[in-house]
Amino acid sequence: IDVSMLDSKSFTKTWLIEDLIEECRTIEFFGTWKSGKSLVVMDMVGHASIGMTWAGQRTVKAVIVWIASEAVDDIERRIRAWRLRHKITGPMPFYIRSVPVYINKAEAAEQLRQEIKAIKSRHTGLPVFLVIDTVAMSLAPGTNENSIEGMGAFVSNLINLVVKPTGATAICIHHSGHGDDSRGR
Repeated sequence: IDVSMLDSKSFTKTWLIEDLIEECRTIEFFGTWKSGKSLVVMDMVGHASIGMTWAGQRTVKAVIVWIASEAVDDIERRIRAWRLRHKITGPMPFYIRSVPVYINKAEAAEQLRQEIKAIKSRHTGLPVFLVIDTVAMSLAPGTNENSIEGMGAFVSNLINLVVKPTGATAICIHHSGHGDDSRGR
């Protein structure tokens, strides 16, 4: 495009969590093993699922699609405890997928896109948070998560086959690097 055409374009941000997470973005939430990554993300998106302020930030009510690729029982127990803590007894737009999706494979990413579209059709007008817990377990067996090929396919498929077509906001929970815990792998 001719960049001068951008002069008349309006740029706006839609915050799902005020000043923290924008709609239709892909973000990484990383940390060391057993550091509470999933707990923090669950609390954050749990609040968003009912449109409740989180950590002093306003949220937009959203549908949650949580891919529990590991420790499914832990995720189920944690969301049950979260519901008890917040006295939630009725339905909420929060879905747990208990089978991994190998997002670095185009067919699997396309299937995930269809699943998200079906869930969105039940919750018209609500944005979607897609939580991938964890990136390592969302790669096909034999894929090296430290290789550009494996991660390149994961990121490309996630953004181009899932996030953009569905308008979802993806939160990728990932472990920090082996030699450097200040960055993702």
